[in-house]
Amino acid sequence: MELKAEQINDILDKMDFFQGQRAGRELWNDKPFEVQEQDIANFSRDISLIKEYINSQEQRIRDLEVELKAMRGAANAYKMNIVELTEENERITQLLQKECENSCKICEMLDNKAEECKRLTEENERLRDENEIKSQKRANIFEISNAFERGRIDGIQKMQERLKAEKSTAFGSQCEVIPFYVIDQIAKEMLEDKQCT
Repeated sequence: MELKAEQINDILDKMDFFQGQRAGRELWNDKPFEVQEQDIANFSRDISLIKEYINSQEQRIRDLEVELKAMRGAANAYKMNIVELTEENERITQLLQKECENSCKICEMLDNKAEECKRLTEENERLRDENEIKSQKRANIFEISNAFERGRIDGIQKMQERLKAEKSTAFGSQCEVIPFYVIDQIAKEMLEDKQCT
């Protein structure tokens, strides 16, 4: 039988009245013998119930102490786990911060490389334009040179024909070699005539 607080208080009130107060003692002494015997039996029963309750509460207190100790151990372990997790979190945070710094450095390097690529692309385009201009100039020079060479050949042929026709006394009809400066001068004059026309 498990006692409740109301039952225990009722038993203690009865004990206080019949054993702790004169009026209760006198009332109990005036009771018949059979009633007193029954009260004594009931008192013994109530005392046994209170002892059982006290012993059960003592055991419960010991159990609670064991449970509290286990809870304190679990709380300490949990606290240590929190400390370890906090340290791990700080370590991970530091690693992430370093990774972030490295990423920023890599981004900066990539930006620099992009600027360098842009500069090299512009330089390459400039050199390509220069090469195209140089190639065009070389083509023009080659074309002019060919034109000049063709002019020289035409001039030589025409001069030879003219000299043969006139039988120039300066070189004689027997002259097979025409001086180069004469041929070159005639070719230049013919080229100038062509450019003017």
